[in-house]
Amino acid sequence: MKILVTGGAGYIGSILVPMLLKEGHEVTVLDNLLFSQNSLLDCCCYESFDFIHGDSRDEAILAPLLKKAEVIIPLASLVGMPICSKDKIAAETTNQGAVELICKLASKDQKIISQPRIVVMVLEKRASFARKKRRSTLFLFMGHQRLTPREPF
Repeated sequence: MKILVTGGAGYIGSILVPMLLKEGHEVTVLDNLLFSQNSLLDCCCYESFDFIHGDSRDEAILAPLLKKAEVIIPLASLVGMPICSKDKIAAETTNQGAVELICKLASKDQKIISQPRIVVMVLEKRASFARKKRRSTLFLFMGHQRLTPREPF
């Protein structure tokens, strides 16, 4: 399957993207590397991996990537009170606006997978992660909701 992951170099994406590649999926990650992270360097050895340095709020970058994807996983977000308080506009346009843009541009044939489903997938594969981070995982699960009536992945 051809999968687009926005914010794929972040915490959840750095666990999810390698799992998807190992399962044989073609994965494109769109990330602005706000924190200069290098969490996906190991993924570069896969021919089925593509990394685009850019912002998920930029329609000119996002639209062509969406056309190639069968599944879209919007993970791009600013997380935590300090950064959200520091730049409220960026927090709102990234955490909500970028997902709304994806929903607007995606076709009815594409699947959009929201963060609660991703958290469940990661936890199913990483039981030890669930035991260590139960509290923060519960927050992630309860803090997001499905934005479209599309079927889960």
